[in-house]
Amino acid sequence: MMTSFRSFLVCAICGIALFASSCQTVTPVDNSPGTLALTVTPTVGSQAFDTTKTFSINNRNVRFTLGQIYVSNITLVKSDGSTVKLTTTPISIRSASATGDTTNAAAISVTEQVLFYQHHRGTNAKTADNVPSGQYTGIRFTVGIENPTNLIDASEVARLSPQHPLALITNAAERNWWSWNSGYIFAKMEGVVDTSVAGTGTPNVRWFYHIGSTGFTAPISITKNFEIKSGQSSALSLTFDYAKVLAGIDWRNAQDRSTMCIRPAAAFPNDRPLGTKIMTNVATAITAQ
Repeated sequence: MMTSFRSFLVCAICGIALFASSCQTVTPVDNSPGTLALTVTPTVGSQAFDTTKTFSINNRNVRFTLGQIYVSNITLVKSDGSTVKLTTTPISIRSASATGDTTNAAAISVTEQVLFYQHHRGTNAKTADNVPSGQYTGIRFTVGIENPTNLIDASEVARLSPQHPLALITNAAERNWWSWNSGYIFAKMEGVVDTSVAGTGTPNVRWFYHIGSTGFTAPISITKNFEIKSGQSSALSLTFDYAKVLAGIDWRNAQDRSTMCIRPAAAFPNDRPLGTKIMTNVATAITAQ
């Protein structure tokens, strides 16, 4: 009789324990994506980029009137060495043509995340959505836009999705795309410089660098530990030094005061070498804060 009672008691205790454990609340693991606020802060050496101020670059007084860059091919590096390329809502856009007629052009599906920074307007922070949560040790991206994305018709993007970073900007000064089938302007900088012997006077001679076309992108690789938290916004801050971008340029030489990369080589023989030099400098001008 005592044995039966003990067995009953053991079973009852086990049952209570099982019931209690089944009533415990189990918090599910949240693996939902987060957002990444990628800030690219412009500087001129140790000073903040400012279109109202005069800076000394290459021992010459210089002012900026415009500065804008495209960032694409954004890839995050995880702590285990694997990578995640950032994507966004796909858009299907026809490729451009030299004649402007895209009626029969093949459609290109654009899925990659592209960010457009207009530093002269103070647009230094851009947000990438749907970023997988986790621990990361770095970021890789391209200043510029690779093919086939670079081949799409920006005016078609503007018609279908006017707020998209690849949509055509019609303002001539800030134009982001060449309509004669050359693609996007990856980096665009403009200003004035003092070209006198001393170089310390009032900047009054215009310079401009509009760089694009295949072969003129700049790959960037940054080592930086950061975390993307599920359902939250995380931040990563970088610095873009315009003094480094323009290092070594001889503004007294008229051919060094402008490049469009796509102009005829016979008439503008320095365009492509100068564009290559500037984009090589760009690759060293972006650092982690």
